Amino acid sequence: MDLPVEGEKGPETRAGSLADRNVATCGLDERVADVSSRLAGARVCVVVRDGVVMGVLEGDSLAGGTLTAAEAMRRGPSTFRPSISPRELATYLGDHDMDHTVITTLDGRLVGTVSRADLERAAGGDG
Repeated sequence: MDLPVEGEKGPETRAGSLADRNVATCGLDERVADVSSRLAGARVCVVVRDGVVMGVLEGDSLAGGTLTAAEAMRRGPSTFRPSISPRELATYLGDHDMDHTVITTLDGRLVGTVSRADLERAAGGDG
């Protein structure tokens, strides 16, 4: 649930500690053109409702023009809990040819996004 951790393996051994918590977000009813204009170079925008991840806008879906985020988003994106190890998540992303993913709490609340490159760097030092 993205709470503090204790024990031999501290928060630095978890993917949640690597999540970019300053991720671009938008609402379901926002027009993709408006969202794209404010992204300032971000490659992904997470679509949320009341803090819960509903989908993502990325790639071609960010060129949706007059579509709403709900119409253009990729629904049901792969999400992972903050407690997953960087090595395990980097392997998953590599196996599925993904550059980044969304980290959420168990109830679907957005924690942030994390890149495969950041995970691979962190995994290099965990054993």
